[in-house]
Amino acid sequence: MKNDHSNRQLSRSSAREGFRQALLRGDRGLFNAPGKTTDMDVSAADVLGRTALTRAAMAGDVERTREMIAAGAPVNAADREGMTALHHAMAGAHFDVADVLLGVGGANINYSDAGCDKGLTPLQTAIYADYRDGRTDRCVFLIARGANVDAANRLGLSAADTLDLLAGQKPSGRADMLIDAVAAAAREYPAALPIDWSGKANVKARRSADLALRG
Repeated sequence: MKNDHSNRQLSRSSAREGFRQALLRGDRGLFNAPGKTTDMDVSAADVLGRTALTRAAMAGDVERTREMIAAGAPVNAADREGMTALHHAMAGAHFDVADVLLGVGGANINYSDAGCDKGLTPLQTAIYADYRDGRTDRCVFLIARGANVDAANRLGLSAADTLDLLAGQKPSGRADMLIDAVAAAAREYPAALPIDWSGKANVKARRSADLALRG
């Protein structure tokens, strides 16, 4: 009986080491296999510092995300770019995955990696992605769930400062009105408030915020 227990322990240890090595090789087949979480070292990371949970979030895989959290995966583990599973879920607009990370997983919605060059918060990641795609729903999603618009990254820059920089201005907080507009839109989530990020965006954003607040 004792030998059986020892053999099971060795088998599990070997499986976990195999999982770790697969991650280091970038072999996604192993950690995408269903029903294998009990034999995994769910804290193991690949050469980019990404765990199986992070990979599941990047892929928009809700069930795999749930499995990894249930198996004890570190939800706030950051990769070499300072991005957690939540950062990656927001970058990919995987809102259902983000809901699981925040709800079941208890992810830190304002996380900033102090050891990373930029240490962006999830909201700042959402701003970059929304600005790039000409949309606002990532920002709306996070603010609706309590993201702090004043939370600063490692460089001391807030979400408003991030928008200023994207607009080619020095950080001054001028983009606060855009954040206000998104915050107002968050009250009506999941309906996204359209914002024109270019040209006369400030005026349009202020009008949109006023309309949303009056409603």
